[in-house]
Amino acid sequence: MKAIVTILISIMLVACGSDEPLTPEQQEQQRLKDLTSQLSVVCKQRIRNSAKYPSKVDFHWSSQMDRLFLNSQFSKDPEYPHRFMYGIKADMMNAFGAMLPHTGSCLVEFNKDYSKYKVIELVVE
Repeated sequence: MKAIVTILISIMLVACGSDEPLTPEQQEQQRLKDLTSQLSVVCKQRIRNSAKYPSKVDFHWSSQMDRLFLNSQFSKDPEYPHRFMYGIKADMMNAFGAMLPHTGSCLVEFNKDYSKYKVIELVVE
C-alpha cells in the first residue's frame, strides 16, 4: 500500500511540474508559445470579421497551420523582424444561406521583445 501511495505522489509531482525556476531558454520558449497562441486567436478574429456573416463561421479545428519565423529575411520593417503565419479552414455562410468551405490565412509581424504586432496580410479564399 505504501508503494502505491509513493507512486501516486510521484506521478502527481511530475504532472504538476517542479518548483525550479525556468532557464532563460525555457522562458523564451514559453513566451513564444504564449505569443503564437495569442496571435492565432487574433487571426481567427480577423478571419471571422472579414466574413459576410461573422456569426455563421465554423472553423475546422483539425486544419490549423501555423509557422513562426524569427528574424525573417522578408520583413520590411526593422522594428518588426519576426513573422507569424497562420492558416485555417472554415465554413462560411454566403448570401443564399449555404455554408461554403473557405481557407483563411493571416500574416503577422511582431517586434523583438514580443510586445507589439501588426497584421500585414489577411486572405480568405
